[in-house]
Amino acid sequence: MKQPLLFCLVLFMSLGFIKAQPVITNEVFPQIGDSISYAIDNSPENIQLTASGEAQVWDYSSLKSDFFVQQIFETPDSGVGFSLFPEATLLSRIAQNVESYWRVTDNQIELLGAYGEDPIGLGVIFSSPFVPPLVEISTPLNYLDTLEYSSSFVVPFATENLPDTIVAMLPIAPDSFRIRTNIQRLDIVDAWGSLQLPEETFEVLRQKRLEIANIRVDAKIIFLGWQDVTEAIIPLLMGSQLQSDSLLTYRFLSNEAKEPVLICSMDSTGQSIASAQFKSRLIPTDVEEEVSPVAHLSVFPNPASDFIQIDIREVPTGQYSLQLFHYNGQMIHQERFWMSGHTTQRLSVNGLEPGFYIGILKNVDTGKTMSRPFLLIKQ
Repeated sequence: MKQPLLFCLVLFMSLGFIKAQPVITNEVFPQIGDSISYAIDNSPENIQLTASGEAQVWDYSSLKSDFFVQQIFETPDSGVGFSLFPEATLLSRIAQNVESYWRVTDNQIELLGAYGEDPIGLGVIFSSPFVPPLVEISTPLNYLDTLEYSSSFVVPFATENLPDTIVAMLPIAPDSFRIRTNIQRLDIVDAWGSLQLPEETFEVLRQKRLEIANIRVDAKIIFLGWQDVTEAIIPLLMGSQLQSDSLLTYRFLSNEAKEPVLICSMDSTGQSIASAQFKSRLIPTDVEEEVSPVAHLSVFPNPASDFIQIDIREVPTGQYSLQLFHYNGQMIHQERFWMSGHTTQRLSVNGLEPGFYIGILKNVDTGKTMSRPFLLIKQ
């Protein structure tokens, strides 16, 4: 009996290529001072998602870097909106005036909310605490784990902040409005294996994330208080289909990195990869974001269906990138163009899913943000 057992043990030990499934621990949680760099491929080729399962091998070494992004985690009290999020332990930024506040515990990272100085171009302060906080990751994370979360946030604004053309179409002019967004998130760890990226290879869990945002609009009317006016106002502001906005991503997580090493954003069919965000070490870790909001930028039409026309004034000659972020902070689209002085660009947004996007104009050479962020509504 001993010889067969000994033979099996030797055989098992000799198979060095056999790997156990990883378990993601809180070692992946970011800390103050961490700098994370990643690249974006907006048109990944020859990259296919496999079915769920164990011990898989994903060769995604053909991914290319259309552009790079860096995220730096700071002390939360360095942010303008810190007083609204006193329990925050970390702060990160999309741009200097768009702040995300996070709370890190022993086993979770939670998004407490966001604060921005006039990010939607309506002369308002964008302040949106998440109630309850939205869980970004919970550990330990194992293969086949399924997690469900829900959260909501409210963005209020005054009637005078709306364009006159919209106000004129309303049967009555309320004192103010608020946009209520409820987020439902389902995370399923459906695969594990080895992931090869352009620069290195990681042992990963693959987490499938479906996020659905349901949007409602309330109006505050004298003597009546807050009234749900979604059916009346949404077609005027953004199109009826925006009452439900969904995003499907596949996130590859490794204990060797403090961020997902790869995030694949799917198209509307859920079958093809529209864009890929992957870990990169090419950006120097001592580079800091500089914000120089010197350019005047306007977007028309907004809401948009197929194309937008961007009018940019007072911009130095150079190469620029227009970056679009989903409301959860994920970069989902980028366009590059050469500009000088006063420039008008016509860009296609037909491939974007309906929803809200924050746009930022950056100088490619310096990395500086050249205008205030703006809100793009895709119908």
